[in-house]
Amino acid sequence: MGKSSGHPIFLSLGNIPNSQRNKPESKAVIRYFPILKTMDSKTKSSESFRKLQREVFQKCLKVLLKPIVEEPELHFVVRDNIVIFIPRISMILADLQEANKISNVYNSSNSQRPCYSCLISKDDLNNIEESNILFRTSNNMKQAIENDENDYYSIHSETNIFWKIRYKIILLNKNLLRIIILIILIFRNFNIFKSIVPDRMHILDLGLFKYMLDYTKELLYEQYESQVLQSFEN
Repeated sequence: MGKSSGHPIFLSLGNIPNSQRNKPESKAVIRYFPILKTMDSKTKSSESFRKLQREVFQKCLKVLLKPIVEEPELHFVVRDNIVIFIPRISMILADLQEANKISNVYNSSNSQRPCYSCLISKDDLNNIEESNILFRTSNNMKQAIENDENDYYSIHSETNIFWKIRYKIILLNKNLLRIIILIILIFRNFNIFKSIVPDRMHILDLGLFKYMLDYTKELLYEQYESQVLQSFEN
């Protein structure tokens, strides 16, 4: 279909070896999220259309998570034996744009706090000595929205589906203690901002990592000439 028609969402298991996880048969396409289109550039750049894009994306996530939310007990059939398990989201691989979309963080590089994981200011992004960095959590982002500080924290006001799951399910199943316990196990301490990790293969594909390697080689050659380049290549 290509990225012009839909965003493919892949699923893999976290408890299999890395050597196996990177093989095509270890991943499954589970959904294609739709990409909304417009007839003209004016509508495409409008805030109402961008808001609609965010809402559609979050609703798609809600549909995607429905089997985990509504049926917390799933099972495998292994050698004719039924094995019950409780699914838990471990991490989400994404590039920067995808990460911002999932976490509802402003996507513009001109935003005050452009990082989907932390609250570092854009003016301190290149400060390698910065150590007092606050991280995004569901609680502090909810508080920012309630205090009308969206722009300061670069967070959209639309509620992220990952913020609502635990609370909503407990209300729906308040008389079923067993299900409540299962839900808490699935989403206990879950922080969508920390669960997103960089898609390194995508970075390699874009050529950024190769550029960094070439740049490092040039610096090494200027300081140490050719004696360290062989070790670097190895």
